[in-house]
Amino acid sequence: MQTDPEIVQRAEQPYVAIKASVTMETIGTVLPQLHPEMFAWLDAHGVRPAGAPFSKYKGTRRVREAAWGNGPVEKPKPRPRPTSSRDCAEA
Repeated sequence: MQTDPEIVQRAEQPYVAIKASVTMETIGTVLPQLHPEMFAWLDAHGVRPAGAPFSKYKGTRRVREAAWGNGPVEKPKPRPRPTSSRDCAEA
């Protein structure tokens, strides 16, 4: 059953994100790894998730794309110094 798209206005929601560079060929292997890494980061920093994880994708076929493993959180927390090669940030 097909439904029409619906625009929903939502309140601002803080979230954490792990950014990774991908191509169309690697997105299928890189993106699934981001959510477990994000949940490990949340747990290590005492941050509670406030909803289901989601992914964000930006790019074109001709340039390197960026993908994010994201998860909403209850409240913003100051950004810590990265502890791995990945950049983990709260927005």
